[in-house]
Amino acid sequence: ILNTEWIYHAIIIGILFIVVFYFFAYGTQNIGISVTTVANKMSLVIPVAAALILYPDEKLTIIKGFAFILAIIGIYLCSTKSGKINFKKDDLWIIILIFTGQGLSDAIFNDFAQRYPTEGGYPFFMTLFIVASLTGIIILIIKKMRLSNKIIFNSFLWGVIFGIPN
Repeated sequence: ILNTEWIYHAIIIGILFIVVFYFFAYGTQNIGISVTTVANKMSLVIPVAAALILYPDEKLTIIKGFAFILAIIGIYLCSTKSGKINFKKDDLWIIILIFTGQGLSDAIFNDFAQRYPTEGGYPFFMTLFIVASLTGIIILIIKKMRLSNKIIFNSFLWGVIFGIPN
C-alpha cells in the first residue's frame, strides 16, 4: 500500500476527514447547524471548479451550469431559516475552514477517482480511515494535554463501539 500511487490521496483525505469533522462539530456548537451546514454543502463549488480546470474532457455546458446554480440555491434555501444566514464576524474563520476543508477533501477524492478508476477500493478506504483514526487520536491527545482533562473510559469505549461500524 505504501508504494501505491494513490497513497497521498488517502493520507490527505484521511487527515482532512477528521479535521473537518472537528471544525464541523465546533461550528455546530458555536455558530449553529444552519450556517455550518451551508458552509459544508456550499463547498461543492471547489470540486466542481477543480474538475473543470483539471480535466479538459469536463465541459461546462449551459445545462450543467444551470443545474449547478440551482443546486447551490437549493442548498442555501434548504439550510437556512427564511433564506438568511446569521453569524458573528468573529466566526467567519471556522466557516472558511469548513468550506475549504470539505471542498479540498471532495476535490482530492474526485482526483483519486479520475486518476485511478480501477485501483484503490478496500485498501484505499482502509488507509484513509487508519490515517483519520491516527489523526483523531493525535488531536485528542493534544486536546487532553492542553486542557489537562482525563480521558473518560466510557466515552472512549462508546467512541470505539460506534466508530468501528461507521
